[in-house]
Amino acid sequence: MVSMDVVTKPRSDIATSGVVLLDKDELAARLGVSERFVRRLVEERRIPYLKIGRFIRFDPVEIDRWLTPQRVEPRPVFAVSRRRR
Repeated sequence: MVSMDVVTKPRSDIATSGVVLLDKDELAARLGVSERFVRRLVEERRIPYLKIGRFIRFDPVEIDRWLTPQRVEPRPVFAVSRRRR
Protein backbone atom coordinates (compact mmCIF):
# COMPACT_ATOMS: atom_id res chain seq x y z
CA MET A 1 0.00 0.00 0.00
CA VAL A 2 1.39 3.41 -1.02
CA SER A 3 0.91 6.27 1.40
CA MET A 4 -0.15 9.48 -0.32
CA ASP A 5 0.44 12.14 2.29
CA VAL A 6 -0.56 15.59 1.16
CA VAL A 7 1.95 18.22 2.08
CA THR A 8 0.39 21.63 2.51
CA LYS A 9 2.48 24.76 2.52
CA PRO A 10 1.71 27.82 4.61
CA ARG A 11 0.29 30.82 2.75
CA SER A 12 3.55 32.73 3.09
CA ASP A 13 5.24 30.17 0.78
CA ILE A 14 3.01 31.11 -2.16
CA ALA A 15 5.35 32.98 -4.47
CA THR A 16 5.76 34.44 -7.92
CA SER A 17 9.24 34.81 -9.34
CA GLY A 18 10.72 34.08 -5.93
CA VAL A 19 8.73 36.87 -4.25
CA VAL A 20 6.55 35.90 -1.31
CA LEU A 21 3.05 37.30 -1.70
CA LEU A 22 1.18 38.88 1.21
CA ASP A 23 -2.44 38.37 2.18
CA LYS A 24 -4.60 41.22 3.49
CA ASP A 25 -3.77 40.50 7.14
CA GLU A 26 -0.03 40.54 6.49
CA LEU A 27 -0.29 43.71 4.42
CA ALA A 28 -2.36 45.44 7.10
CA ALA A 29 0.28 44.56 9.70
CA ARG A 30 3.07 45.76 7.42
CA LEU A 31 1.35 49.09 6.76
CA GLY A 32 0.12 49.51 10.33
CA VAL A 33 -3.51 49.83 9.27
CA SER A 34 -6.64 47.76 9.81
CA GLU A 35 -7.66 44.84 7.62
CA ARG A 36 -10.86 46.74 6.85
CA PHE A 37 -8.85 49.65 5.42
CA VAL A 38 -6.91 47.26 3.16
CA ARG A 39 -10.21 45.77 1.93
CA ARG A 40 -11.47 49.29 1.18
CA LEU A 41 -8.30 50.11 -0.81
CA VAL A 42 -8.86 46.95 -2.85
CA GLU A 43 -12.56 47.64 -3.38
CA GLU A 44 -11.77 51.17 -4.59
CA ARG A 45 -8.86 49.82 -6.69
CA ARG A 46 -6.48 52.25 -5.02
CA ILE A 47 -3.78 49.64 -4.34
CA PRO A 48 -2.13 47.08 -6.67
CA TYR A 49 -3.21 43.50 -5.99
CA LEU A 50 -3.36 40.07 -7.58
CA LYS A 51 -6.52 38.02 -7.78
CA ILE A 52 -5.74 34.31 -7.64
CA GLY A 53 -9.05 32.51 -7.91
CA ARG A 54 -11.05 34.00 -5.07
CA PHE A 55 -7.97 35.04 -3.11
CA ILE A 56 -6.45 38.52 -3.02
CA ARG A 57 -2.67 38.69 -2.71
CA PHE A 58 -0.19 41.58 -2.71
CA ASP A 59 3.28 41.67 -4.22
CA PRO A 60 5.60 43.43 -1.72
CA VAL A 61 7.65 44.95 -4.57
CA GLU A 62 4.52 46.48 -6.13
CA ILE A 63 3.38 47.72 -2.72
CA ASP A 64 6.75 49.46 -2.21
CA ARG A 65 6.39 51.13 -5.64
CA TRP A 66 2.84 52.18 -4.76
CA LEU A 67 3.97 53.65 -1.43
CA THR A 68 6.66 55.91 -2.92
CA PRO A 69 4.30 58.47 -4.52
CA GLN A 70 2.04 58.30 -1.45
CA ARG A 71 4.79 59.89 0.68
CA VAL A 72 4.08 63.43 1.86
CA GLU A 73 7.23 65.43 2.43
CA PRO A 74 7.36 67.70 5.47
CA ARG A 75 7.24 71.44 5.01
CA PRO A 76 10.52 73.28 5.45
CA VAL A 77 10.88 74.80 8.89
CA PHE A 78 11.21 78.56 8.80
CA ALA A 79 12.66 80.59 11.62
CA VAL A 80 9.82 82.01 13.62
CA SER A 81 10.44 85.59 14.60
CA ARG A 82 9.12 86.77 17.92
CA ARG A 83 7.15 89.94 17.98
CA ARG A 84 8.41 92.51 20.42
CA ARG A 85 5.92 94.58 22.30
